[in-house]
Amino acid sequence: MEIFSKENRVRLYYMVLDCLPPPITGEFGLEGGQGICKLDELLRKRFGRLSLASGQSIETVILNFILSAAEDELLTLIEFIPGTYIATEAELNQGFTYSRHWNHDANRHAEELANGLNGFLEIVGSPARFAPDGRFIRDGVAIEIPAELANLPDKEALIADLRNLLKPDQVLSRASGTLRGLQDIDRENAVQKLSPRQRSGRRCFNPE
Repeated sequence: MEIFSKENRVRLYYMVLDCLPPPITGEFGLEGGQGICKLDELLRKRFGRLSLASGQSIETVILNFILSAAEDELLTLIEFIPGTYIATEAELNQGFTYSRHWNHDANRHAEELANGLNGFLEIVGSPARFAPDGRFIRDGVAIEIPAELANLPDKEALIADLRNLLKPDQVLSRASGTLRGLQDIDRENAVQKLSPRQRSGRRCFNPE
């Protein structure tokens, strides 16, 4: 099933403009737009291209790319947006005295961007999501290992053992063992209900 229909691609285009606004015409020419230009640069480097798409302006280039790109490439674009914002802010604030403050604000805003993109992905029906730690998971499935387990020695072997418990043959083996145990208990209960004389006679005919 196609997730990124033409309508969803147009929605993604507007989403990109909201996250990384394009340059605007000011008193001294074009102002701003560093974020969306950085996104274009990073995507070209990732895909090994001299240009993402045709267009006279950065907005047109991004639009034409979104309308023609493969769905996997669109996921890469989405994945790059929060990090692109942080990288752009780092370049703009390089050398400023209060770098720690803008770094905190940039990370917090990047989290907000990731949450907004998760909402978009949910609306269009994509399983891809940003995890709470910032990772971008394309199939929507991540095995989370608790910190306590991660700190245990030889955790790989322990995790493998835990996963083996979910295998059908292991479940069947454990179920068979449980059934045999219940049958033994039933036999013992039946013997307990016999009278002493019956139990004595039963032992005489016990082949063991």
